[in-house]
Amino acid sequence: MNETASAAYSANHPEAEGRSVASLMRHFIHELTALLRDEVALAKGEMAGNISSLRGGIVAIVGGAVVLIAGLVVLLDAAVVALMLVLPTELPWLAPLIVGGVVTLIGAAMMSRGSKKFSAGGVAPDQTLEHNRRDRRVLQERLT
Repeated sequence: MNETASAAYSANHPEAEGRSVASLMRHFIHELTALLRDEVALAKGEMAGNISSLRGGIVAIVGGAVVLIAGLVVLLDAAVVALMLVLPTELPWLAPLIVGGVVTLIGAAMMSRGSKKFSAGGVAPDQTLEHNRRDRRVLQERLT
């Protein structure tokens, strides 16, 4: 480093004044290790929060689904009885077959649509990844 560059660096980094290259490298490694440790802790915390939020949502969905299934069974039974009143009496199996077929098609379509909405991006630690990108840019700027 020439004298002008050295003076400019010392003016911007007074803590580096009078320190050896080895001492500065130790300090750099210590700071980099601390930064990485903090980023890992941030990622763990963010992931724990995301998973906790997902767990609460899943419990509510499962509970609601159980109650909805019970109600749906009663409504489907009523639909079968109503359809049996309209269809010929010599075909008692036809009403449950029609209702069951329609419900099965609706359920398959809903599951197909729902499965397309799942992605791993919902639980990714977005803030931590953005912090890492920003830290990498700052390090690159300072090293060049």
